[in-house]
Amino acid sequence: MISTIIFSKDRANQLNLLLESMNENGSDLFDSTVIYTATDDAFQEGYDKLLDNYSDVNFIKQENAPSDFREITLNAIDNCGEYVCFFVDDNIVYRKIDVNFNSISELFEHDDNVVCLSLRLGANTLIQNEYKGTYSPIPQKVAVFDDTYLLWDWTALPEHTNFAYPFSVDGHIFKTKTISDMIDYDFDTPNGFEGRGKANSLPPVMSCFSESVVVNTPINIVGSSANAAGVKHGISLEKLNEMFLEGQSIDFKSMDFSNVRGCHQEIQYQFKGEIKC
Repeated sequence: MISTIIFSKDRANQLNLLLESMNENGSDLFDSTVIYTATDDAFQEGYDKLLDNYSDVNFIKQENAPSDFREITLNAIDNCGEYVCFFVDDNIVYRKIDVNFNSISELFEHDDNVVCLSLRLGANTLIQNEYKGTYSPIPQKVAVFDDTYLLWDWTALPEHTNFAYPFSVDGHIFKTKTISDMIDYDFDTPNGFEGRGKANSLPPVMSCFSESVVVNTPINIVGSSANAAGVKHGISLEKLNEMFLEGQSIDFKSMDFSNVRGCHQEIQYQFKGEIKC
């Protein structure tokens, strides 16, 4: 299985959606550790529900956020197997992952220059920013491995665009050693962990499936992110947590993923369960 580290803050309902989607569409692939923080008792109560429901997931709470984030993250990486995948709690594995561990391992063994397998990219992810309506530059030269994986030189594209962003915590799989060797910088949030990553030290080839299997749904914002979110279908952290504690969880199977066109795309939540009287 692929060692998987998930970052979460005050979003138990959204994390529940991610874990449900992982079980539905990649149950034999991920061995998950959640690093989480709750800023008050109500948010902690949401995570307590998850601890009861997901006994196979390793939950690690930040007791001294944000100062302990780097140490906890590095310890988690040290305990990973050969490969590591990162998620944040508003990711969704929206489509079936039709490969196994051996297939992914063969991809990395096929070419030492492969830095990652991106689960959030595909020929469908042409939108760079859904709010601005901008399109992502796409690779002009693409190789194919095993009729399954697309490979391209990310250094040939404009930096920080979708297909030229190798170090992402939105569903990218890496060799664990690649990440361990890169981290020699300080960070105290997932955004800092990703944003300060030294892309120029990473191998030049990215890979993905022909269609993405992960989407980030920015319904709200936590932490240090300055990205836009919740413009179309926004729901506050407090409201989602309140709903979760009352018995209403986000319903993965009722959501519409028929037109995923970007790595980050607001998709309206649907809910299941009844509010407790």
